[in-house]
Amino acid sequence: MSGAAQHGFNIQATLFFAPENIEKVLEALTPVYERTIAEPECLSFQVYQLHDDPGQILLVEDWETPLDRYMVERLKVDYMQEFFAIIEPLFVKTQEVKVFSRLPQFNKIKQ
Repeated sequence: MSGAAQHGFNIQATLFFAPENIEKVLEALTPVYERTIAEPECLSFQVYQLHDDPGQILLVEDWETPLDRYMVERLKVDYMQEFFAIIEPLFVKTQEVKVFSRLPQFNKIKQ
């Protein structure tokens, strides 16, 4: 079964750490992941690790909410502030964030 998404976006953040800090990062990420996927407007949240560089973590989130609302509210939630307080000192390079808008003609989401 599939449904058509009316609006929404995909946000991808690449985070860069020393490989020896990945365990600490993933530990800090676990409650963020669990709370994020529980958000009604979060359609999906995947976490990837670069095969050739285990210090690179990619967070991919799909949201069914206006982007401007997300940008204002998301980073203010307590669990995101706690997460960044833990991980920002561990960055070896500034995070890279990309936001993609859904194209209306290609907006099927399987349920």
